[in-house]
Amino acid sequence: MITDEIRAELYHLQDIQYRDFQSKLIPTVSPDYFIGVRTPELRKLAKQISRRDDIGDFLNELPHPAFDENQLHAFIISGMKDYAACLGAVE
Repeated sequence: MITDEIRAELYHLQDIQYRDFQSKLIPTVSPDYFIGVRTPELRKLAKQISRRDDIGDFLNELPHPAFDENQLHAFIISGMKDYAACLGAVE
């Protein structure tokens, strides 16, 4: 399943110090909500996985349990070149 693969990759890219930094920026949210993947890494991952045929499965599996998954979701949508597909992903 694509979501499990993505989650595993996010934890592979995890930076604990960055996660701790992020969680301090939003103190009302549990630190467990953050994985701690830096933005450039999320953008690279979004480019890689957006080409997959099953990316819709990840985009439709809402709500995402982690901040980093939500960020990745946004980067995937922002990279879409087909306007109709982009609108379909946010409806």
